[in-house]
This record gives sequence, C-alpha cells and structure tokens, in this order.
Amino acid sequence: MRKLGISFVALALALTGCTATTDAETTTSPKPTPTAVTVEEPATATVQQVASVIAAHDADFRETDEAAWDCRSAFIDAETDPIAELDATSCFANRVTSTMWAQITIRDLAALEVPAELVPLVNETVAMMELLAELDLSVCGEQFDVPDLGDEECNGAITSSEVYLGSIVGTLDKWRPYL
Repeated sequence: MRKLGISFVALALALTGCTATTDAETTTSPKPTPTAVTVEEPATATVQQVASVIAAHDADFRETDEAAWDCRSAFIDAETDPIAELDATSCFANRVTSTMWAQITIRDLAALEVPAELVPLVNETVAMMELLAELDLSVCGEQFDVPDLGDEECNGAITSSEVYLGSIVGTLDKWRPYL
C-alpha cells in the first residue's frame, strides 16, 4: 500500500513538473503576427444575378400596365359607382407603388458590377425606370385616394405613368432570354 502511495506522489510530481512555467513565461504573452488585409474588388455579377433583379418586379410592372385602361375607366366612374371607386383606389395604389418598384430596381442594379454583355440593356432599363421613379403622383392625392382626372396636372401624371409603364414593359420584354 505504501508503495502505491509513493507511486501516486511521484506521478503527481512528474506531471506537475511537465506543466510548470517560470514567472517570465506567465507574464509575457506571445505577440501576434501581423496579418495582411486584402481588399477585394467587387466581383462581376453573373447574368442570373442581374436578371433576378429584373425578375423581382417584372410581373408587377406587367400587371399594372395591363390594367391601365380598366383603371382609367374606374377613375372616371368612381364618382358614381362604389365598386369603381374601390377599383380606382386599388389602381392608384398600384400606380404609386410602381414608382417604388422602379426605385428599388434602379438601386439594386446600381449595387451590382454588371457583366459587359448586359451593360447596354441595363442602361436602357435604368433610363426607362428613372422616368417612372421620378414621376410625382402626389399631384393626384395620397396613395389610397381616387385621382381626379378632371384636374389637368393629375391627368397628365396618370397619362405619363401609363406611357412609362408601357415603355418599361417593352424594355422588360428584352430581358426574356435571361429570365
């Protein structure tokens, strides 16, 4: 039994001796090695990444454009027909929202390093979107109002939105091979 106790003590001392450090070693910490920081140039986006920005609101622009004439009728009939008034309110809200879709699309395209093959189409798309994005539909009221087409300024803004949406859809058609 005594031999066993001495063996444990010897083992404990041996293990402690292996891990013992001097005061100098415990107070000095290793100095970090400087690491070089590299700044990477933004990678060129893939055709699919650019096309996904276009696809995000493609259907929204198309639906708003397709509803343009029905909306114009609803704007006119809203004074006498409660159903037309609801339709007109929805139509105008979509029209106002389409200006926001254009702004989002412009922002998202600007954030990408566009592949050279798509630069002309992206530039054309942004030019069309900017027309709609900058359109001030507030001359027709708030987003959920019924626009008064009897007001010349409002009628002009609504007409411009119809023209711009039609132009955007024409430009979006050129994206079909990529979508």
